[in-house]
Amino acid sequence: MLESFERIQPDILLIELFPFGRLKFDFELIPLLESTSRSPKKIHIVCSLRDILVKKSDQKRYEDFVIKTVNKYFDLILVHSDPSFQRIEETFPKAHELICPVAYTGYVVQPSPVGDPVAGTGSEKTIVASIGGGRVGLELLECAAEASLLIKSELPHRLLISRRTSHARS
Repeated sequence: MLESFERIQPDILLIELFPFGRLKFDFELIPLLESTSRSPKKIHIVCSLRDILVKKSDQKRYEDFVIKTVNKYFDLILVHSDPSFQRIEETFPKAHELICPVAYTGYVVQPSPVGDPVAGTGSEKTIVASIGGGRVGLELLECAAEASLLIKSELPHRLLISRRTSHARS
């Protein structure tokens, strides 16, 4: 990877999730980040970050590593979220210690093949249950569907269920 990077000399180095995640690749990514300082031109380093981060077993050590790494190498963090819905501070409380700008990209979705199922009639309440792109969570969606049936007479609503599948990544 280093050889390709030094040969190509990109204007922007976009890294998905690291240093907020993908920590087992630090042996490869830290040398890559270090090599940008040896470049004859300024290479902008950007972190592409999902909206909700997972809590770590040693949260303080994790947060310290993220802050140190971001502040040393990164020029921008792109958070794939709508800030009116989910802000980075909600799952990374020390975000105020990051010195580079944080920009929100909003959510990117594919158009619905059957119109807009989210629009509804406007009169009913809406419950959203989503498990994103992770490997776990099907039980959560099943429980949400069962709970929806149980409360439907007391609280009329519609249930929107989302599970990102591998074929939706195109």
